[in-house]
Amino acid sequence: MKTITKTKNIKNIIGGTFPILIFDEVWSRFPKNLKTPKILKLEETLKAKIKEEAKHTNDLKGLKSLKERYLNSIIEISGAVGYEGPSLTGTVSGYREKILEINRKIKFSEESLGKLPAAIAEINYNLVEEVVLTCYNTLRESESELSRVNDELFILLEETDRLKIVKTKLEKEKRATTYLINALVGKDVVNLLEEGLS
Repeated sequence: MKTITKTKNIKNIIGGTFPILIFDEVWSRFPKNLKTPKILKLEETLKAKIKEEAKHTNDLKGLKSLKERYLNSIIEISGAVGYEGPSLTGTVSGYREKILEINRKIKFSEESLGKLPAAIAEINYNLVEEVVLTCYNTLRESESELSRVNDELFILLEETDRLKIVKTKLEKEKRATTYLINALVGKDVVNLLEEGLS
């Protein structure tokens, strides 16, 4: 039986770009018993990366909104009539520091979001590749086993046909001998013979 492994250049065979497998309807129909430990690990890693991407996207949205509020507050304070004094200056400085911290967080989230699509695509491809290999090898094993079972079934069917012929012959003999013995000595004598032999 032939099986394929990653040592063959599977990427050239199956191609290179796929939709996210765990979101595909095909995935919901993938038999759980075929999920190898490697497939389960790739599935979990893919889910984690997608979750991380969603978190960074939400964080980025929230950070930009928060930054905008601080900027608007600085603009309001700066434009206020009679802008003077240490309390307003301290407030503006505090807002500026918060904006700088938000900018660092925004930069981190944007950098992470820049890297995550490629990481997700790679994990997804590895998952697709592992699923294809598992399915192909399972298919080959199933075909081999099916062939063996069909051969065995053919032998059993031949034996069944032979036994049916033997059964028919024995039933015919039984009917013929029953008729003959009953015709020769009668059913009562046959019953007496059966009682004497028991």
